[in-house]
Amino acid sequence: MADGVPPTTRVVIRADAGPDIGSGHVMRCAALADALRARGADVDFLSRGLPPRLGEELHGIGVATASPLEVWPNVRDAAETIAAAHQRGAAARWVVVDGYHFDRDYMRLLVDAGLRVAWIDDLNTLGEFDCDMVVNPTLGAEREAYTTFPHTRTLMGATYALVRSAFGDLGRVRDNRSNRIVITLGGADPHRLTSHVVHSLLSANLEGYRLTVVVGPSNPHSDEVRRAAVGASNVEVLHDPVDFPRRLAGAILVITAAGGAAWEVATLGIASVLIVVAESQQRGALEMAEAGAAEVMMASTPEDLTGLPPRIKALLSHERDRLGRMADRAARIVDGRGAHRVARWIIDGPQPGAITMRAPTRDDALQVWRINSEPSTRAQSFGASPIPLASHLDWFDRYLTSSSGRMYLFTRDDEVAAVIRYDRTQGEDCAELSFAVASPFRRMGLGSRALTESWRVACHELGVAAVRGAVIQGNDASIAAFRNAGFVEAAQERRGDRDCVVFERRTT
Repeated sequence: MADGVPPTTRVVIRADAGPDIGSGHVMRCAALADALRARGADVDFLSRGLPPRLGEELHGIGVATASPLEVWPNVRDAAETIAAAHQRGAAARWVVVDGYHFDRDYMRLLVDAGLRVAWIDDLNTLGEFDCDMVVNPTLGAEREAYTTFPHTRTLMGATYALVRSAFGDLGRVRDNRSNRIVITLGGADPHRLTSHVVHSLLSANLEGYRLTVVVGPSNPHSDEVRRAAVGASNVEVLHDPVDFPRRLAGAILVITAAGGAAWEVATLGIASVLIVVAESQQRGALEMAEAGAAEVMMASTPEDLTGLPPRIKALLSHERDRLGRMADRAARIVDGRGAHRVARWIIDGPQPGAITMRAPTRDDALQVWRINSEPSTRAQSFGASPIPLASHLDWFDRYLTSSSGRMYLFTRDDEVAAVIRYDRTQGEDCAELSFAVASPFRRMGLGSRALTESWRVACHELGVAAVRGAVIQGNDASIAAFRNAGFVEAAQERRGDRDCVVFERRTT
């Protein structure tokens, strides 16, 4: 390979779609494929049931597509995937797998073939993940503890939501004056709820509002949906429109299945009512609701939708201001950059030299919550209980304007790798500090670096002569970080029910 030209990374993506399983797996993998191609990877997409238009889009960005021969994943399926990964020259070979029907035996076949494996997962049901990377792109996964091998990197939560670039490129497009409501219940709608949602909204007599109904690419019931809208002049029904992102853009409200489309709607900064139709959707939807970023309904039958009309009417009338707050929260949770972050990990690895220190902005709130919500971080915190996302967002906004505290982020481009915070101690010429390193960036000396590069800056900005940090006994990594950064042990204390070591560093 010529000097200055980076080695090729070859990636094979294995995901399926269909009327029973929907198209969410292939849609989010298409977002990743696009991001990988943008970073120069050679990408193939192996899929059964790939929607034709999505296949055309993948071909348009240089991704080859093929359909494995076997009906279910097995040894022959894995052999085809392995063979595809070994086609053409490459310095690194990855396989990305996404689907509930792939198991640990399938993972083991890929690993034993010498491939690097990234596993996209929602449910954490495999028990143990012996692969190079696990990606759970669902809000709430930040709190999930996975059993992995030491070399496995875990990319958890909405920071890594795999949203297609067409949505991220549009940005936040909500229009407060809009009179358009969009209904889109995923790629397949296996419970056939779309027509019933249309009936429900028409029965609500939403005068002055237009309904756009989008039938997904794997949904075979377009005619049924069109019949539900017969005679309604304010309803348009579209089947897998090529301009789907723009059909969503500008809506005042979107009613959608709580799958991948929910993250696409959030990226656009539009309020939504999320219809939960599968177990895999429940956690993310409930987290969105608790954060004030969406409304949620559990529905697997038409009878479950009886409460939809009054809820929609309330949101569009006396709760209309709430739509704006929901939209703002949603956009802060899903920024549309998740696929690019995952692709960067696959292509570039950790890149410690690319990490720099900066001050936080309002858009960093979700990532700070992600790091502080990791189970390993909570276990070493004096307050180990979960942090509610809604209260964190409010606190974060207040903290940005605080005169008695400072926060510094260590980031690689738009991904937060570590956060360190200093709070002036009342009545003392000192600030108390705490820090946390995101799990994918650990074992790189980043804790010591964060302390070394930030403590003098914090002393100057807060007007104090010293900083202190308490570490729970047994947290050897943090103790080593303080010592390596030149801090000295100042005391041993008991805080709550935890013994801790207090480290200090002074300007004089």
